[in-house]
Amino acid sequence: MSAPFDPYHKWLGIPADEQPPSLYRLLGLRPFESDADVIDTAADQRMRLLKSLQGGKHAALSQKLLNEVSRARQRLLEPTERAAYDALLREQMKRQSAAHGSTGSVTLRCGMWPDGKAPATLEEFFQCVAASGIMTMDEVRQFHARFAEEKRPKDPKGMATELVRAKKLTKYQAICLFQGKPKQLSFGEYVIIDKLGQGGMGQVLKAEHRRMKRVVALKLISNDALNNKDAASRFEQEVHAAARLIHANIVAAFDANEHEGVHYYVMEYVDGIDLSALSRTHGPLPVAMALDYTLQAARGLAFAHGKGIVHRDIKPSNLLVDKDGTVKILDMGLARIDRPDEDTPVLTTDGQVLGTVDYMAPEQAVDTHSADARADVYSLGCTLYRLLTGEAVFSGETVMHKLLSHREAPIPPLRQKRPDVPASLEAVWRRMVAKHRDERQQSMLEVVAQLEACLRPGPQAAAEMLSPSAAYDPANASFSQFLSGMSRDNGASGGPFVSVAPARAAVAVASQSRPAETAEVTDNIKSGDTDPETLPKLRIQPPPAPPAISVSIMPSPATSRSGVSGMYVVLACGAIILLGLAAGVALFLIQGQ
Repeated sequence: MSAPFDPYHKWLGIPADEQPPSLYRLLGLRPFESDADVIDTAADQRMRLLKSLQGGKHAALSQKLLNEVSRARQRLLEPTERAAYDALLREQMKRQSAAHGSTGSVTLRCGMWPDGKAPATLEEFFQCVAASGIMTMDEVRQFHARFAEEKRPKDPKGMATELVRAKKLTKYQAICLFQGKPKQLSFGEYVIIDKLGQGGMGQVLKAEHRRMKRVVALKLISNDALNNKDAASRFEQEVHAAARLIHANIVAAFDANEHEGVHYYVMEYVDGIDLSALSRTHGPLPVAMALDYTLQAARGLAFAHGKGIVHRDIKPSNLLVDKDGTVKILDMGLARIDRPDEDTPVLTTDGQVLGTVDYMAPEQAVDTHSADARADVYSLGCTLYRLLTGEAVFSGETVMHKLLSHREAPIPPLRQKRPDVPASLEAVWRRMVAKHRDERQQSMLEVVAQLEACLRPGPQAAAEMLSPSAAYDPANASFSQFLSGMSRDNGASGGPFVSVAPARAAVAVASQSRPAETAEVTDNIKSGDTDPETLPKLRIQPPPAPPAISVSIMPSPATSRSGVSGMYVVLACGAIILLGLAAGVALFLIQGQ
């Protein structure tokens, strides 16, 4: 017989041994929270959740909890009512502690585990796990009891190891629990799975929504980053902007709100690696791969620019590639207030981030507010150089030296570092990193057109390079390539390969130089095991190549003789026609006489 449905646990994440919950626990608040805005916001979130469940088979339970949440909000928002309730709650906690103290042990109520108190016994570890909300006390006890007596874990470390091995906990969760920090594993409606990164803006966590079971990237904004009303207002504006950007090459924004005084931002979780880590792991990428990733980023930026949003901090670490090879732009809409990694030189003025020096356009260093979409063009060009060479465009020991180099130093020749880069691609890249923005491509759409032209060898591509705004006709391009191949065949002993269908990862002949490395990098991403610190080289079987339609023109003696014979037939037919016309004219003249 199945267990009865528990709405407190299923919907609100409150385990059975915490029921009936306190008013604070019911709203997902810490005990004795006094901030009226925080209480009101938490109650509103709970009520929206419960209202969304009123149409299901548990509608009556949803309404019951909705009434309880409403009454809890009223009591906690009324100062007199809250003071009286707090006194009762403290007395209850005191009685509970005294009752357990007489037995020589202290069993704390779930959710009240002292932060930072490492569990010393197995029983304390059980309580700590239950306090996190990941497993109930009954679940963790049942897990422990299933082991044979001689193999049963005897201490917190052994228990944590077995829970990780059984995939009941992640390594990050086990470490937090072993350190006595269960509160770090719960944030509102989300269960924290892992820590993805940390920066000046805050930290990014991998989390799962309790009810929807959707894995997301949860960005917690530190209070220092939003230390005034202007910064908080900018955060709201950027969140609204990010919500409008729904594109395959932009990380999607799901939600943004405040919980217990902490602003947070919920994003799509990308199961992959950022291009900075990928470059550190594998060094310079193959030309085809670097061009493909840059082109995808350019498409996402073109969409954002069309919505009036400029990133201003494009760099490899803000470009993620998933296991399917799709590149997604990170922090689109938050770049204006976000800070790059702490180990990267940055410029700030009154808390306003200007960008990352290695990828910053010269005009952006002077005035970030005047930087437009062409600054993203420059940054994307610097990113392409990094992917192809493994180095920054300009090096220097100081931030000022790098800034001056971006403004005054000659643009380095790309093909000197990478001889396999096609001349057409270098020409596009040099325009992207031009010192003056008027000399660059004037829109990201223009960049997209020119990069796409680099994928297509032949006259049509050359024409598009000269006139990037011209519309591209695939039929004409294929026909032009065919004619180009015909003209190259004249007098040749062997016919070249002429590609008719566009291929995503084909760059003239350059992509043929390192196909094994391309497959290696692609499949390393698919493996999900691409830590640059521990895995300098990974090798997995390469995926099948995408289908391509091709035409091979190879003249041979047989085909040459056939062509000559055909020409003779045409000449003979022409001669017969001329003789027939001449005879007709002669007959007409004779009859006329």
